[in-house]
Amino acid sequence: MTFEEIVPIFIGMLGMMMLYVGLQSFFLRDKAYLFYFLYILAWIFFFLFHNTNVYHLFGENTPLSQFFFIFHRVGFPMFSYIAYFWFSDALMDLHKEFPVFWKYAGFAQKLLWVYIIFMLIISAFSIDLNYTFYFEIIHTFVRISLAIVATIGIVNVYQKRNRLGHLYVTGSALLIFFGVMAMVFSFFMKQDLKYFWEAPLFYQQIGIILELLFFSIALSYKNKRTEIQKISTEQMLNLEREQREIELLRIALEKQQVVEQERNRISKDMHDDLGSGLTKIAILSEVAKRQRGQTLDNQLSKISESARELVDNLNQIIWTLNPHNDNLESLSAYIREYASKFLDTFEIDSSFDFPVKIDSISLPEHTRRNIFLVTKESLNNIVKHAKATQVKIQLSVGKDDFSLQILDNGIGFDSSHTRKFGNGLKNMEKRMEEIGGKFEVSSLPCNGTLLKFTTFM
Repeated sequence: MTFEEIVPIFIGMLGMMMLYVGLQSFFLRDKAYLFYFLYILAWIFFFLFHNTNVYHLFGENTPLSQFFFIFHRVGFPMFSYIAYFWFSDALMDLHKEFPVFWKYAGFAQKLLWVYIIFMLIISAFSIDLNYTFYFEIIHTFVRISLAIVATIGIVNVYQKRNRLGHLYVTGSALLIFFGVMAMVFSFFMKQDLKYFWEAPLFYQQIGIILELLFFSIALSYKNKRTEIQKISTEQMLNLEREQREIELLRIALEKQQVVEQERNRISKDMHDDLGSGLTKIAILSEVAKRQRGQTLDNQLSKISESARELVDNLNQIIWTLNPHNDNLESLSAYIREYASKFLDTFEIDSSFDFPVKIDSISLPEHTRRNIFLVTKESLNNIVKHAKATQVKIQLSVGKDDFSLQILDNGIGFDSSHTRKFGNGLKNMEKRMEEIGGKFEVSSLPCNGTLLKFTTFM
């Protein structure tokens, strides 16, 4: 198989690689892929011109054929080297990581541009330039200069000792090695080549294929590393966000603790100061009742009753403020104690159907307060309007809610005519709505009343 017969296979391989790189460049918007694409494209045109001898279509030794010959021998390969430097910088950040070497690379790129433009201008005036001695000398000098600069770069990058650098170095070293081999073989090239391995450019092709293989691996490795860095960055951002959330939660808990401490302080102060003062008023009123006449007794009784009522209200406020009572177990115990004492005062029998054991279910202060207030208002309504002799209070705890039912055996009322109890029922309904609960009433004349308060957890 001759060298001309193997070139189409080589061009096909480069074409497939160029198509893949072009698509990667389009989707990833990475300059490294763009410069890699230009690098491959330049070599494809070089070998395409070499195999077809396009410049002979414009005559033998004409200025136009000479121009395309120079484009083939100088333009394409030298531009491929320029694209090589662009690609190397985009892949390895040479201008940042190796500024001294990048100065040499910048000089080499300028030399290549000058060489390309100079040879194209010369070709417009020179007719017999093909394979002349001077042309080969200049061409060899430029290639050796490039090999030296590339070697300096290889040494610098290799000293960095990272995987991406080693892949880049290996690919570049293989191209230089086989390029030098091709250059040396060109000095001893036979005029009549029978086999493809006798052609110097065949070794150049080997170097290009091996170099592109390692460059492709390097690009894949860089993409993988970039993706890992991106994931790591996202994880760091997520971690920072979680830490901020934890910090905000810690601050919120600290504020909550401050609020609870303030509630405890207010509760204690109210108990110590106002409670003792009101209790003192009640005691003094009782003493005055035993020392004065009937008229004063009535007034003092009112004072005593009001003072005791204030003491009860104060105890309720203290109970509400105390954060240790923010649970269902405490609420049920308090309702049971309050209802029993309150109904006993009016000689109304009370019974309670509460769970033997209530799980520790946390309740916000405003929820606990509203449930107690609707219970208190319900009992007041029973005493004032129901004429009941028995009251049953039942607590039911479900998975997602709990309900408190208050049933009396009083006179009841027509639930379709609630004007008489309108404000009280509306207040209870409003309080339950404030905590996201539900209020239900069921009553018939002479058949008692059932009030049900449901709270969702």
